[in-house]
Amino acid sequence: GDHITRVLVPLATSQAEYVNTLLFLEQAFVGQCGFDLRIRPHPSGLSFEDALEVAPLVDQDFYSESTGSIADALQWADLVLYASSTVCLEAVSLGIPVMYIDLGFHVDTDPMFGWSEFKWPVKEPSEVVSTIKYIESIPADRFRQLQRNGRDYASAYLKPVTAEGLRVFWED
Repeated sequence: GDHITRVLVPLATSQAEYVNTLLFLEQAFVGQCGFDLRIRPHPSGLSFEDALEVAPLVDQDFYSESTGSIADALQWADLVLYASSTVCLEAVSLGIPVMYIDLGFHVDTDPMFGWSEFKWPVKEPSEVVSTIKYIESIPADRFRQLQRNGRDYASAYLKPVTAEGLRVFWED
């Protein structure tokens, strides 16, 4: 795979997810050089600021907030890291590898549950950077095959939705 430095993290469902994702990412990325991490709050208006007040982060300099359109954010990203956001499907449809972080909630929050050909699940913050290095190490022809599998999967999943409905779905 290509060199991965730009990591997009779309948030989705709840303040608990926001807080747990922030703490997970802090452990995964603080002290790691060479990553540009952008966190994208859900457009529904669940307050990112409120989550930041609750999250006992030691360091808030390890990420920036992703603003602007989701299309621009995805164009920028080398990797999408998510816990429940359906942006993962859009990423895979564009050939961007995704990493599912399991925050240990009792239900599986992965919209792509049961599929893993262009998705790398991690359970521990310590696995994130080593998994990124692994994705980078995949030979180009194998990576392209996984990308194709991802596009096929996402297009089958996204097909029945109209463009107008999809815009709402992308921001979910």
